[in-house]
Formats: sequence, structure tokens, C-alpha cells
Amino acid sequence: MKSRTSILTITVAVMTAMTISTDLTAQDATTPVKQAQHHHYKFIDLGTLGGPQSSVPGVFYEIDSGTAGAQVIAVHGDVTGMADTSIPDPLGFLDDGFYPHTFRWRDGVESDLGTLPGGHFSAPNWISGNGLIAGVSTNGDNDPLRGLPEGRAVIWEGNSITDLGTLPGLVPHSSPLLA
Repeated sequence: MKSRTSILTITVAVMTAMTISTDLTAQDATTPVKQAQHHHYKFIDLGTLGGPQSSVPGVFYEIDSGTAGAQVIAVHGDVTGMADTSIPDPLGFLDDGFYPHTFRWRDGVESDLGTLPGGHFSAPNWISGNGLIAGVSTNGDNDPLRGLPEGRAVIWEGNSITDLGTLPGLVPHSSPLLA
């Protein structure tokens, strides 16, 4: 008998609670209900520059067992990365056998930002909020110590590339991407 009374008491309490919450909801019906905002994403294949692969920079160094990533999208929507050209790599420095160049993707158009004069390879490391792209490019010379293509720090502003040079007293070195 006690269990029936307990069940009846619980049932009445639940029904009362449901009625009260329904009444409160009905009272709020005059107040506009805020709908949940859903994010809409669009996936875009940025393509290549004539070769088989393209990519965007990922993690490029570690800080105290953490990682630091590269910024590949600027505030206004430009994207940077590197994409294979149709130019074969006869020396086999790169895995897929084609030279990649840095690209900028803006408003649906991919632009090849090229290399320094004489170079075959370039790669971005970062794009700033205002669209400057920092990276590396070969320049057609070989590193005298390693015999590999020499990589130089560069910056792209628009479609123009600028060689940032080396620090005084230091010998230029090859890109770690080509080692």
C-alpha cells in the first residue's frame, strides 16, 4: 500500500511540474524565441598548378613540447599554400617528382607566385592579415657546404617576390624542406 501511495505522489508531482513549465512557456510565447545559429561551411578544392598535389603549411616548429602552426588564411579570405607545377624534378629532391610553387588563392582564383630568378621551388610559411606571405624559395644556386639547392627567405607582396637575404657573416644554407 505504501508503494502505491509513493508512486501516486511521484506521478502527481511530475504532472504538476510539467503543467507549470508548460504554463511558463505559454506565457513567454509573446517573447520572440531566439533560434540556434548553425555554422555553414564550404569545402573548396584549391587545385594545383598543373602537377598532382597541393597543400597548405602545417606545424613548422615545436615550442616546449607544444606546437606552433602556420597561418594560411588572411583576414580578408586569401589562402596560401604550395602546389605542384607540371615541371619535373630531374634530381629527385621532392617525393612526387614535380617542383611546387607558392600560390595565393583569392576570390576563387589561384595564382602561381613563382620563385626567385633561377629557382625551381618555393613554399610559404605564413600569411599576414594584410596578405603579405613569408616563405622560402630556391634561387638557382647550390649551397657550397651541402651541394643542395640554396633556399632563401622571401616575402611576397601581391605577386612580387623579394629576397630577404642573409644575416651578415652567415653562409646561405639550403632549405630544410629540400634536405
